[in-house]
Amino acid sequence: MTYTHTHKFTLQFELRSGREWPYQYRAALNQAGCNDAALEPRPQGRITLHFARPADSYDQATDAAVAAVRDAIPGATLLGVVRG
Repeated sequence: MTYTHTHKFTLQFELRSGREWPYQYRAALNQAGCNDAALEPRPQGRITLHFARPADSYDQATDAAVAAVRDAIPGATLLGVVRG
């Protein structure tokens, strides 16, 4: 499938226990389809993922990425989506 745009955005999540090391999820994120994300660990059990994702729309790109992260990291809570 060919997409018309590559959408750039950042997703911020809180990890369930607040003490987890974000890099332990790298393989699970790749397997869930997030190999287009740059992982940035944050303090206090948070993780930031920077995406450049091809899709027909911005909403389609972010919705698919959020679903993939939730599959890879059970219990992760979405804190925010930042465009750009």
